[in-house]
Amino acid sequence: MPLHNTVKNILGLSIWLQLFTLLFISIGLLFPGQAQCEQSAEILFKQGCAWFNQGDYESAIADFTKALELMPNNSKAYNNRGTAWFYKSDYDRAIADYTKALEINPSHSEACFNRGTAWFYKGDYDRAIADFTMALEINPSYSKAYFYRGEARFYQGDYYWAIADYSMALQIDPSYAKAYNQLSWTLAVCPEARFRNGTKAVEMATKALELNPDNHSLDTLAAAYAEAGRFENAITTQKQVINLLKNEKKTAELPEYIARLKSYKAHKPWREKYIASEVSSKNLPRIETITDYLANIRARPTTKSLTIDKLTKGDQIKLIHQEGEWYIIKLDDDRIGWAHQNLFLAKSSAAESNNTELEKRKREVPLIKDAEQPYVKTNNMVTCKVSIGRVRKFPTFDSEIIFKLRKGETVLVVETKDNWNRIELRDGRVGWAHQSLFKIAQNTSDLP
Repeated sequence: MPLHNTVKNILGLSIWLQLFTLLFISIGLLFPGQAQCEQSAEILFKQGCAWFNQGDYESAIADFTKALELMPNNSKAYNNRGTAWFYKSDYDRAIADYTKALEINPSHSEACFNRGTAWFYKGDYDRAIADFTMALEINPSYSKAYFYRGEARFYQGDYYWAIADYSMALQIDPSYAKAYNQLSWTLAVCPEARFRNGTKAVEMATKALELNPDNHSLDTLAAAYAEAGRFENAITTQKQVINLLKNEKKTAELPEYIARLKSYKAHKPWREKYIASEVSSKNLPRIETITDYLANIRARPTTKSLTIDKLTKGDQIKLIHQEGEWYIIKLDDDRIGWAHQNLFLAKSSAAESNNTELEKRKREVPLIKDAEQPYVKTNNMVTCKVSIGRVRKFPTFDSEIIFKLRKGETVLVVETKDNWNRIELRDGRVGWAHQSLFKIAQNTSDLP
């Protein structure tokens, strides 16, 4: 081959190599590599965090959004943008971002907790509790999740488990001032007397004040003193709170604190208030009678809400206020809850006169899953004859098991339905158990 042809071939190859190099450089400029994307996204993420810490949530959201455009699977960026939305009180967008973060990383306990907090501030305590519980399943030492789950339960009127959650938060973090404060407040002002403990409330409030000496802690200490019967201490402490609020120009908050001071001066402890105590309506309040065989009293007007108590046929409740098909009711122990109108029989004679004979019969005979056999009252004593007797919520085999009996335990049968016994223990527990579990009692001295 002639030399000039060889030189031409070499030069041609060189030109092609240069063209390919330029092409790859251009592609690289238009479409940066993975490492470069990650680096840019990290810079934007850090900038977003810096804006957030300065309280500039708009700029934080803008930078987190840019970071997500480069790295759409960055769960931390979704979580942080959600928190920026949360601080702007846009809870729906916050929840959407937390949900996306959890889709990317289901083990992101912080995103789970944050979503629960957003639901809490929206007033959806059921969903809040579900998310806080999920966060605790991911991280059992998450003290804040215990605390805020306790808060949600407190607002639902589930004081037993609220106290349990505050206590768990303190067991994990003994320096958690808010948990001491809220536990003290619950023990001092709870509407249910069985949960109040003035001495313990003073102890918890004192600890909260040591860790975080603010108006809220002082106010709680005053309420604790009042519950403990130390009204002079309560009055002195509440006056301190009011003076501090005046000095801080927080006059809008004064009426509530002054109302508590008046209560202490009258030697009356403070009690948590509910809207039900202040509402009125035509034909209310009045007493109604439960006609359903089992009535669930709920924390909020929805069947998905927490059940705070159960009533049975014949129990009477006080209706205070009506909203649609739901009534705010007051129980014998002064607790407030919601009951659906289908659970009780109006006592109005006018309403009674308009009922047909068939409607009356339907009210008098509670039904289960369209069955037509009524309950039969009984006072029989029966003994469990099997190793484990499962007692259920309803008289069906697919119903929830609520407790179990041991072989040889004797119980009272208060009603029968088909082949089921509604049994009652001495501690007040009731439930349904199939008749095949029992034999007629020979000795009633071992009634549990």
